[in-house]
Amino acid sequence: MSLNEKVVKAKTLDDSIESLELQKKELEEKIKTLTEERDSVYLELLTEAKEKHIKDEKVNDLFLTYFSREDVTWLDDAGLLKKLQENKATDFIKVTTKVTTSIDKNALKKAFKTNESLKETYKDYYGTKLTEYVTVTTEENHAKMLEHIEENKK
Repeated sequence: MSLNEKVVKAKTLDDSIESLELQKKELEEKIKTLTEERDSVYLELLTEAKEKHIKDEKVNDLFLTYFSREDVTWLDDAGLLKKLQENKATDFIKVTTKVTTSIDKNALKKAFKTNESLKETYKDYYGTKLTEYVTVTTEENHAKMLEHIEENKK
């Protein structure tokens, strides 16, 4: 390739990159706008599903499904750790290699699901948080989702 050809090729490549960068920026702006619009529509769908007590509804060839999950949220880590130590509840305390004592929140949360008296003992140290959302999906994907949910219950 001659010097002239290389210069022309370099300029062509620069122009192509510049054009692609501009397209990329425009697409990112469009994605941002559409994402905000989609989030707004999903919030409206969630509100409407809650108001109308919709759990699973077919709309044309799509499904609107409402999900909610209540989860434990920790209010007072230091107080909970002290109470667990006082009660010698070592199953829910982990000691890391830095010799730091902390709460094994996953084990404790799991135990809360099956042991009401344990849950009651530490009620001053946790709260609950409700996560709610809706999905809009095709009939085929809806069926797959329901199968997956059923498998996870077992």
